[in-house]
Amino acid sequence: MILNAEDYWRKRASIEQLPGTGSASESDLAEALAQLGEIDEAIALLERRFAARGYHIMYLKGNPNFDRPRSDP
Repeated sequence: MILNAEDYWRKRASIEQLPGTGSASESDLAEALAQLGEIDEAIALLERRFAARGYHIMYLKGNPNFDRPRSDP
């Protein structure tokens, strides 16, 4: 998904408003970061959720917003 400048900054603003606690918030933040192309940060959050046995991890395969990180080696 390619974002125009307005969409980029709108998503960036929504990321800053997300609380950093709780598994749903971290999963949402990882999804937004993946959409913005910040793959390393998104993967780091997902690895943290995996280590904490967050149940959101099992839904990643079907989520098209994680196509970019999926193709990253």
